Amino acid sequence: MIKEFAKFLRIQKKHKCLSNFLFAFIVFYFVPICFAPNTETLILINRSWLVIYALIYGLSFIVLLEVFGQFENNFQLNKLINLLFIFLPSLGAAIFLILIVWLVEYQFIGRYVIAYSIGITVFFSFILFMFFQKISSALKTKVLLLVSLKNSEKIKSEMVAKNNNSIEFFYLSDIGVKNDSLTSSTISDLRCVVVEQTDQLNEIQIIDLLSSGIRILSLHQFWCEWYRVLPAEHVDLSMLAELDLFKRRTFRNLIKRLSDIVFSFIGFFVFSPFLLVGILAIIFDSGFPVFFSQTRSGLMGRPYKLYKLRSMRTSGEVNNTRWAVKKDKRITTVGKVLRKWRVDEIPQLWNIFKGEMSIVGPRPEIPELDQYLNTKIPNWKWRSMVKPGLTGWAQVNYEYASDLLSSKEKLAYDLYYLKNISLTLDLEIVLSTLRTISNGSR
Repeated sequence: MIKEFAKFLRIQKKHKCLSNFLFAFIVFYFVPICFAPNTETLILINRSWLVIYALIYGLSFIVLLEVFGQFENNFQLNKLINLLFIFLPSLGAAIFLILIVWLVEYQFIGRYVIAYSIGITVFFSFILFMFFQKISSALKTKVLLLVSLKNSEKIKSEMVAKNNNSIEFFYLSDIGVKNDSLTSSTISDLRCVVVEQTDQLNEIQIIDLLSSGIRILSLHQFWCEWYRVLPAEHVDLSMLAELDLFKRRTFRNLIKRLSDIVFSFIGFFVFSPFLLVGILAIIFDSGFPVFFSQTRSGLMGRPYKLYKLRSMRTSGEVNNTRWAVKKDKRITTVGKVLRKWRVDEIPQLWNIFKGEMSIVGPRPEIPELDQYLNTKIPNWKWRSMVKPGLTGWAQVNYEYASDLLSSKEKLAYDLYYLKNISLTLDLEIVLSTLRTISNGSR
């Protein structure tokens, strides 16, 4: 039964998020009604408020699931670890809701409601993740590649890099079929056809394929939807010309700017103790100066001064226009700790508050390095269409760019962000950043 169901459903992250949210919402709404005593706080309040509290619990639960990386690991870890990574978000959501209810109602939620809510949520969420894993492994997604050998090898290497074994690729040469004779019955359970050139659409039985539920994707669509990257070589001017990042998206830009101001203002006070500890550690380790400033390329290539805590030796920071590497010998002992936990980046909150940077965006580059990469990598300049960010899609998905090749790989993530920029994606990036910081990685 699962195998038959898997044929019609490709499990995506949004399916996992929505289903877990709905289960958590339903659980928290009905637990007080079904299990709580008559004196329970959530029984005595208006039902509309109970709906609001259930929504808060559900949203908090999926946010914490994202922070713990539960939507990404595909249940490949030990089942007890997965159970723990579901229990902790449920516990965190319950504690957060206890505080919210107390602030509004001046009453605490009863222990029975908390215990039952956490227990039932964890049980159903665990079963749900098990179900998704069974569906994903029950049937491999069959994808037909009508692309060059170079592009097919790149697609396969990306699949290996992401440890994704749920896709099975085919070529027409594998089955001895020509383009014009390709139909829905050529490959059983075919789900998707990837076409490199648009003129190939005239050669395949496109109506037969579409009517059978088989998707036909261009190469850049495939990269965006399946791997959430957009390699620079698959970008054309017409696609980038569709980007509307300034004039007509005024509401989104306003919300993004307001969130930048609020985040930088609150973040400064929240992280100021860590900033103070970092300053004192630098002074005792290598003396002054404590702060480091450097010119970086901002929106539309306009230069600005970026501020950080100094993490390198003083001699290593002067006229520094080369790539930083993961194990850079210029980094001090304290600097390694500051970088690992991103404490060195706290002063960039000032850049965000001033409007030179955003919470989320491409990594700001040194102008000289930016100009060099613009001459070597196609479409590199499109990164400057948005403000550089404290964190970004490339930063949470790829390590340091220490050469031309790795810079090109990171550009694929930046271009994906440009094409799919939204407040939802920004939130996902922020939550993923919290996960990387909690792991002590950068």
